[in-house]
Amino acid sequence: MTQSIPPRPRIVATDWGNRNPFPETLERVHTTGIPHRAVHLEVFDEAGRLLVWRRSDGRLEIPGGHVDWSEALHTPEPDVVAAARELLEETGADPSATAVAALSGQLEHCADFFNQSQNGRNNEWVQVFRIDVRRYPAVGRAVPNHPRAFDGGANDVLSDEGNFEPRWLGLDDLLDWLRADPTGATSALRACAARWARG
Repeated sequence: MTQSIPPRPRIVATDWGNRNPFPETLERVHTTGIPHRAVHLEVFDEAGRLLVWRRSDGRLEIPGGHVDWSEALHTPEPDVVAAARELLEETGADPSATAVAALSGQLEHCADFFNQSQNGRNNEWVQVFRIDVRRYPAVGRAVPNHPRAFDGGANDVLSDEGNFEPRWLGLDDLLDWLRADPTGATSALRACAARWARG
């Protein structure tokens, strides 16, 4: 008997004004340029360093992902819930509904922006949330306590999207990285660094 892989949840697509949300597949929004909702997270450790990791394309990014469409409720997943779910999934922490609800209450909304990339094929309405791991220690335990490249050991965190090399960077280290390679970071991380530098 062959087991089928369940389809990926549809994500929240919108019109160009971020109104009238509707469900759509990830593949369709990225091939046709349909605007859609996304979330990113600025996660800080006890030393005030930011959690980043290298994507499979080599660029640095912060945790985040798409806002899912709730098939059961026929409505968009709330942005803060999407942010909590993505952070828990990507760090390897407990992604249960109880954990998502607990983390959602700890997230602070800090920014929103429109992101256009991939030659106009990726058009995202982005909500950005912030958390200090002291407010939710499970996330801090799921990622390294100091910068290091992962060696494939049992404690390494790899997400479904192929993200790797999670590390904590201070503001000066992050700004040095961006100066050395301005295209080596996602737009969400560049926007985060600009907000952080402004204080």
